[in-house]
Amino acid sequence: MNDLVVVGNGMAGVACVEEILKYDRRFDITIYGDETHVNYNRILLSSVLAGERSSDDITLNSLEWYQRHDIRLRLGTRIVEVDPLLKVRWRRTTGCCSRQAVRPSCRESKD
Repeated sequence: MNDLVVVGNGMAGVACVEEILKYDRRFDITIYGDETHVNYNRILLSSVLAGERSSDDITLNSLEWYQRHDIRLRLGTRIVEVDPLLKVRWRRTTGCCSRQAVRPSCRESKD
């Protein structure tokens, strides 16, 4: 099975994954998101900040959705560089200033 790495856990990236899941699954999927929570409808964020809705009201996919579809979700991870030749993705985890390589198998290793 091939690896599919999605950089960004926003509406567009996850919508793409949702479409892929409708067909024959040929990928091990890993999604990296800079934020520390599951994806949500950013258009409705102002209504949460105004107290008109709860954060649960604008959640698009729960943590259980990712688990049910065997998607490896890496929250709080900012991708800072992608090397297409070496197929190594450099990342920095939230709260840490070190960089680690993420190989296509999505196993993490130190520099």
